Amino acid sequence: SISENLDKMTNLNKFELIYTGLTGTIPTSLGLLSSITRLSLLYNIGLQGTIPTEIGLLSDLESLSIAYHVNFAQSSIPTEIGSLDALQDLLIAYNNHNGEYPTEIGLLTRLEVLDFQYNPQVGGSFPLEIALL
Repeated sequence: SISENLDKMTNLNKFELIYTGLTGTIPTSLGLLSSITRLSLLYNIGLQGTIPTEIGLLSDLESLSIAYHVNFAQSSIPTEIGSLDALQDLLIAYNNHNGEYPTEIGLLTRLEVLDFQYNPQVGGSFPLEIALL
């Protein structure tokens, strides 16, 4: 599992956990990584729960990739992602989320790459706010 003591890594600017076999949840302390510019959690099929709303606190984050987790079926994509002003790349794919795509993603004016592949449980239409980026 990912440690709750992430706040001790104050100088960390990239956090990538790929094919690690992690289990458990993504800790809320992730929001305390104030210097982070890149966050990648990929192919960790044992992760479950939700993407924490504290992710919206990562004001310097330029790249966010959370993909290929099959155990997020009871969670939605958090609206707090819309407060990531520096975000350029957003990949949230193959996670089995439910709910709707948050309209707040339309606030990400620096966004260059948006990838929401295969989240079949996400309903509703694609928000117009995102199309206007």
